[in-house]
Amino acid sequence: MIIKPRGDHGTRACYVGGCRCDACRSANTERHRRRQRLVVEAASSVQPSGPALEGTLVRDGATHRIRRCPGANGAPCVRDGGTWLRGPHAVCRPCVERVTVWDGCVPVDRARKHLLKLRRLGIGRRAVAAASDVAETTLMDVVARRAPIRASTERRILAVDEGAIADHGFVEAATANGLLAKMRQRGFTGRHLAELLGQRKGANSTQLGARPQMTAMMRLRVQKLWARIERGEIVPERAMADATTEARWLLGLINRGTPETWLSTRLGFRVTRVTLENMSDVRKERLAVIHALQADVAAALREDNAGMPEYVRWDGPGGLEAALKSAGER
Repeated sequence: MIIKPRGDHGTRACYVGGCRCDACRSANTERHRRRQRLVVEAASSVQPSGPALEGTLVRDGATHRIRRCPGANGAPCVRDGGTWLRGPHAVCRPCVERVTVWDGCVPVDRARKHLLKLRRLGIGRRAVAAASDVAETTLMDVVARRAPIRASTERRILAVDEGAIADHGFVEAATANGLLAKMRQRGFTGRHLAELLGQRKGANSTQLGARPQMTAMMRLRVQKLWARIERGEIVPERAMADATTEARWLLGLINRGTPETWLSTRLGFRVTRVTLENMSDVRKERLAVIHALQADVAAALREDNAGMPEYVRWDGPGGLEAALKSAGER
């Protein structure tokens, strides 16, 4: 009996609410038929929990040996002792309905255990909610064991796997670190790898390879980069370049009285007489800075030392040649 008028006639919800009009009865019948079709379609995917159970049946004074349902998908039969199996069926109809279309309330233990496992893999409730279409508040209630959940909700939660992790979720980095080590063995420098992986300027992949965890997005980038390297699409770049001539030129500046502190500030890295005397190779970016200083000095010489400090001024081009000669004679 309907307590108050409803506006959803023609639905099962209205039928459950007490309405027995033709439209609501038809909706309830259609829902039952659709449910039975789903049971038939999903029956092949249901696995028995074990071999059929042995049982006996007494009828007309005679004892017969029968087979009883062992349950489905790891759970015992929904009927105590197991339903009597007829024909070739390995699982009874009630068990098939229970694991396919039945939507009653179930304990949260299985779903909670699965959510905690996903959490350890770096998959949070937001990613699970997006993948399962289950509200975040419901997932929080499951973890807190606040109330039982519907069987359909449990099935959606259990269907979420590691592939649902968000781009910025943290995952184990052991596999990606191994790939980074292989790349460095092939001649890739940390700075070059960092650029290829899209990290910020000045970053180094050596730091990335030392961490136990990384984001799922970064792990995917490492895997894709390794695939490109194996295909030969990317080759390592030589990080160092010969700087013997440039080192002699800088020594000439110091011999003419240029302070080491001024040179270090001007070049952006520390320069001393000892380091220059032992310098053979230098990073390409540092070599470019040295070449820029050489261009500035050459321009100053052409403009009568305009704009250069007193201690780096030369007495014409011959002064530069003399400085280089003195550096080479040391």
